[in-house]
Amino acid sequence: MRIKAERIQHDLESLSCFGQLEGGGISRLAFTDEDRKARQYFKNSLARQGLEVTQDALGNMKARRAGEENLAPVMTGSHLDSVPSGGNFDGTVGIVAALEVIRVLDEEGIKTRRPIDVINFSAEESSRFGASCLGSKAMTGNLSREQLHTYKDKDGFSLYE
Repeated sequence: MRIKAERIQHDLESLSCFGQLEGGGISRLAFTDEDRKARQYFKNSLARQGLEVTQDALGNMKARRAGEENLAPVMTGSHLDSVPSGGNFDGTVGIVAALEVIRVLDEEGIKTRRPIDVINFSAEESSRFGASCLGSKAMTGNLSREQLHTYKDKDGFSLYE
């Protein structure tokens, strides 16, 4: 099996355009226009692989590559949001690597016993709301609807909003 480094580089460079800063790095805070654009790019990339993207109430994105058996999936991925003035690859490498695994398996005609879920967690960095790992907490049942009202950004917008 061969990964395609040029494809990975293209995805990383494309995603780094969303929230790019003049001096280098990115600011792609959760639920901003920059985050939405990066999420749409990723969603389009998954769709080109024939994967349907679903979202939960917090906006966590999940795309499943079917397995041969109806077993619990292998989950892989990361997040697309960043801290202010963050690095281009934080989180994004996990997203792009997960996508590349799916591409290579498809190109090689390899079937897996278990399904593979590619995940983009929402608000994982979430310096915007003063707490981290919000998407994964929500996905695992460790974030209540009531708590969504308590996390607010500097402008007073709650995570719930």
